[in-house]
Amino acid sequence: VVAESMICPAVPTTPVHTSLFTGQGSLTHGLVSHRGGMEPRAGYPWLPSLLHDQGYLTGAFDNIKRLLPWYTLGFEDYIDPSRRFRHVWSVPLQVINQRAIPWLREHAGAEPFFLFVHGWDTHTPYLPPADVRHAFYDGDPRDPARDTMHAFRRQFFFERSREWLAELAADLGERGPVTDVAYLEALYDAAILHMDRHLAQLLATLDETGVADDTLVLIFGDHGEMMGENDIFFDHHGLYEGNIRPPLLARWPSGGISGGRRVAELVQHLDLAPTILAAAGLDTPPAMEGRS
Repeated sequence: VVAESMICPAVPTTPVHTSLFTGQGSLTHGLVSHRGGMEPRAGYPWLPSLLHDQGYLTGAFDNIKRLLPWYTLGFEDYIDPSRRFRHVWSVPLQVINQRAIPWLREHAGAEPFFLFVHGWDTHTPYLPPADVRHAFYDGDPRDPARDTMHAFRRQFFFERSREWLAELAADLGERGPVTDVAYLEALYDAAILHMDRHLAQLLATLDETGVADDTLVLIFGDHGEMMGENDIFFDHHGLYEGNIRPPLLARWPSGGISGGRRVAELVQHLDLAPTILAAAGLDTPPAMEGRS
C-alpha cells in the first residue's frame, strides 16, 4: 500500500526521527531544529521501549545516536557501522544489510521482533556505487556549453558541497568541474536504484525465514530532497512539497495491508508508532498524538 499524502511534521532529520518513535509533534516533544545532543521533554513515550517491555526483541541498524545519543533507548541491539566512514551520512544500505540480514536470519521466527534499518543512500551527497553511478545520464556532465550549475553556485550549500563535487570530478577523470545539474539529479536516481536493490534483499530475507506474511513492513523517508525547485538544490530546508512529502509504503499480508492499494488520507511520521503498537495488539499511550 502506498500512502500518497505522507507529510513530515517537521524538517529536517532530528525532529522527524524524534516524532517517529515518540508519536508526538515537534512542539510537544521539543525538538524543532537540527541541533545534535538535544533531548525530548521529560515523560515522552518511546516506541522501542514500549515494545521491548512487551517481550519484543528490538534491534536497530542506525547511526542517529551520533546526533541524538539517547536514541538507543529501548533497543536491545543497536548496531552503528558508521564510525568507519568519514561522514555520518556516508553509510550505504549495502553495508547496513551486511549486519541486518544475519540478525534477521538468527531471530526472525524465533521470537517477536522490531527492527529499525536506516540507510542514507539518498541523502546529499549522492554517491551511489560505480556500477550504477552513470545509469541515468547520457552525455558529458562537464560540458561548459551545458552550464546549469550557475544558480547552485550562489547557494550557501554549494560551499558545503565542494568536497562532494571534487569527488565527482575525480571520478570523471579530472577534466573539469561538473557543469550540469541534471547529472546530480541522475546520481540521486542512481542512489534510489541502489537502495531499491538492497531493500529487495531485506524483503527476500523475510521470505527466506518464513515470516514475510506476518511481518508489518514500513518503508519511508524522514524528508524529501529538492532538485532545484524553489531555488533549493540538493537539500531539504524549506516547507515545500519536495521536502515535506516523503514516500511511505506498507505491507502486512496477514494484517490486511496488501493488494497494491493507494491511500489518499493524510499520514504523518507521528502516526507510525501508534500504527505499529496497534499491529502488535497494544494500546497507544495517551501522550502520543499520532493515530493508527
